[in-house]
Amino acid sequence: MDKIFEKDRLESFEVIGEWWEKDKAEKTYTGTLSYSPEKITLELIGDDEGVFSFEDRKTPKEMYGISAGGESFKINILSKGGATYSMPGIPIVVYDVLSFSVGAYTEEYPEKFDSIIYSCDYLTSWITRGVFTEEVIPERNYRKLEYQLPESCVIRVPSINAVIKEYHWGKVKSSDISSYEKSIRHISGFQIKPDEKKDFEWFIETIRFFKSFLSILVDYKTSNEQIILTAFNNKMNRSIEYKYFEKMKEVGRTLRKKINPLFEYEDIKSEFGNILNRWFEKEEDLKTIVSLHLNKFETNYIESKFLTSIQALEIFHRRFYEGEILDQQIYNQASDKIKEFISEQLEGEVRDFFLAKFKHGNEYNLGKRLRELINKLSQESKLYIIGNSDRRASFLQKLIETRNYLTHYDDSGKTTILKHPYVLFFAVIRMNFILVFVLLKELGISEELVLRKFKEHTNTNFMIEEARKAFG
Repeated sequence: MDKIFEKDRLESFEVIGEWWEKDKAEKTYTGTLSYSPEKITLELIGDDEGVFSFEDRKTPKEMYGISAGGESFKINILSKGGATYSMPGIPIVVYDVLSFSVGAYTEEYPEKFDSIIYSCDYLTSWITRGVFTEEVIPERNYRKLEYQLPESCVIRVPSINAVIKEYHWGKVKSSDISSYEKSIRHISGFQIKPDEKKDFEWFIETIRFFKSFLSILVDYKTSNEQIILTAFNNKMNRSIEYKYFEKMKEVGRTLRKKINPLFEYEDIKSEFGNILNRWFEKEEDLKTIVSLHLNKFETNYIESKFLTSIQALEIFHRRFYEGEILDQQIYNQASDKIKEFISEQLEGEVRDFFLAKFKHGNEYNLGKRLRELINKLSQESKLYIIGNSDRRASFLQKLIETRNYLTHYDDSGKTTILKHPYVLFFAVIRMNFILVFVLLKELGISEELVLRKFKEHTNTNFMIEEARKAFG
């Protein structure tokens, strides 16, 4: 029987087993866990008491189980999908599942883990080069294949009290040319190991933020991932691995056999630890911005992409720049006097309306925020992404009027609204480039290196040229 642990995240499969709620292991139910990348369900068969026939039955947050193949499961329930009766009157309940993890059978599923390993389709080629060498000796009709496991670079990340290291595993078998067969397997990824054991949620949140960083560096978001948690089992005196599966938003995109990364690993390897430390150090400030930026990989209407792109830039400025028009102390003193006058002279909704205006009254408007973000870039970067000062002013005016139109759908007095999908698309492209520039600079990557990598990147250069044509 195939082990679920060995399954790929893009496969579909079913597993029959015995399942129970947390802290209720004495009451088990037979059922089937069904997995496809887009949908995961757990279908349980009730007993003669009709356990699952009650509509008010509370939906458990977690279910545990053991499969017929002898693997342990922890399942995170999303919601109750429905309850029915089969023909003989046996009650069946179906739960929609958010995610699950599977590993070798143990009496108790671990509460905390030691480390997590992340790998995906592009990381092996991105991290490693030349792990195999082949020697051909024609006069002896002989071919020799050698595999050298790379040394792992170990990085200390103080901001999360953890070590992140390259993780390599592989094997090779070969024989001479007369019966030539060879089996080659090498995979590279990253392992995150905190100073002390952490719960499941810490690892999953940490790896999600880490892989967002990788997506920005390589300008690619994959569906083909492996996420493996490890926990030392005292009774078995060895570490147990648990593979994590979750529902995926999109699997329709064809995985690239070869990617053209924006940054190669070697470009930043010497500073990778410092950059990663800043990344996690700024996690709370960056989470929303990164989530909005990575929206570019999703299939959405172009108007939605435009709004999320401009919102990401606005939030970035709000988080990392001062953005105050007046000295805050002077503003507070003046506004207090004005608010006192309003409170004395006005009443009800009118008074509340005007008082609410002071909450963000000292903050930059959108135009000033965008202008400052762009002006912080070098002259060479500004010319490359947008053009001269006249073109920058024109582009910013179009962004502001289009954002206001898409938000309020009022085009009165607006003459530069971007409405054609083609031009909106390249406005989004430009905003994404600006965000990557300012974000990577914030992480300590030199602007000169960022600009050079943009210019060397074939797809980026093409998009820059097409944006120039679109905006004239």
